[in-house]
Amino acid sequence: MNHNEIGIEALNQGNIEQAAEAFTKAIEESPKDPVPYINFANLLSSVHEFERALNFFQKAIELDHTAAAAYYGAGNVYTMKEDFMKAKDYFEQALQAGMENSDLFYMFVSNHNDLNMIWDRLKQMVRQPNIQHTRFINDDKLPFNRLVFIM
Repeated sequence: MNHNEIGIEALNQGNIEQAAEAFTKAIEESPKDPVPYINFANLLSSVHEFERALNFFQKAIELDHTAAAAYYGAGNVYTMKEDFMKAKDYFEQALQAGMENSDLFYMFVSNHNDLNMIWDRLKQMVRQPNIQHTRFINDDKLPFNRLVFIM
């Protein structure tokens, strides 16, 4: 088995330290291969080290701009951070890079629902008396209606 496989097996067994060591060795052996960076980033995101995970996903993307798994992983991290617009952007890039699976489509729908929930909250805020003048822009090209505040 190579170090990536050892790391994945260790991660599946819950041995985070052994997985981290294996992925580190895989990166040292193949620094131009995006796969060990993606695997290490997935490990980091699983232990809520989001910023570090994003750095590793970004490195994988720099090495291979078609690394759909890196875009997907970054989208998942942004979802966990509740930055749904960035998550949506990364999921779109994963799709453009060729990823077509049910997990990706589920995350699209999930993030779209979260964006709509935020939009509903914003509309409730607008109904409050201290915001007197608002205008809604309806545009089918946008993921949801935009609200413009007019002072």
